[in-house]
Amino acid sequence: MRNLILIITLIFLSSCAAKKNYLTDLNKIGLLGNVKYLKFINQNNEEREPADSNEEPGYIDNEYFFNKNGMITEQRQYISNELSQIFVFSYDNKNFLISKEYYNSEREIVTKSMFENKLNNKGKLYRQMEFRAWEKSLSDSTKVQYRIFPEEIIEFLYDNNGKLSQQKHYQSNTSFKYVIEYQDKRITKATTVDLIDNGIWSSTPYDCLKFDQNQNCIKYKDTGVKIEYYK
Repeated sequence: MRNLILIITLIFLSSCAAKKNYLTDLNKIGLLGNVKYLKFINQNNEEREPADSNEEPGYIDNEYFFNKNGMITEQRQYISNELSQIFVFSYDNKNFLISKEYYNSEREIVTKSMFENKLNNKGKLYRQMEFRAWEKSLSDSTKVQYRIFPEEIIEFLYDNNGKLSQQKHYQSNTSFKYVIEYQDKRITKATTVDLIDNGIWSSTPYDCLKFDQNQNCIKYKDTGVKIEYYK
């Protein structure tokens, strides 16, 4: 389920408000309990030759580390079991995502982003924008300069009970958006939509095949899930 990895990665770009009922990263993927660690494991792990010279061989796995507030602090991405990229997330004292740092496998910084968060009149996050840094400014951490146009925009929609019902992800230089739908606090479907004519490019339902003791999904069709909890 390659789309699952992409959608979950997009979800971890955002974080919400300050009070006890704030929306956590765990909420966004329908996880319950005090999750400490999460890893998605591609079940189709057989090595294969690329179809052409432009295609990368192997498979991608992702693992995530959470703080006790339910927010992602670090993501590690592997290609064919080799560490490829590391992403580090930082929050303010109200649990708003404020920055993201991108590292290579040697933990050398590649780039970083800052985030702008917008709240609606009910105090809920309804829009979040990621602004990527100009690479040449990274040499002086006190004078990092950021682009004026966002790399990504995420919109949050809520139902009449104030529960998250949809997320919409817009990325720069693309002609489509990702729409994530929720029901009973769980992701039910992810859809790729054309921005020009609203045509559907792809639609992926999320049907769990196996749950753990906390009722968190630990197996999808071709993706395994490893979860560890705070004690």
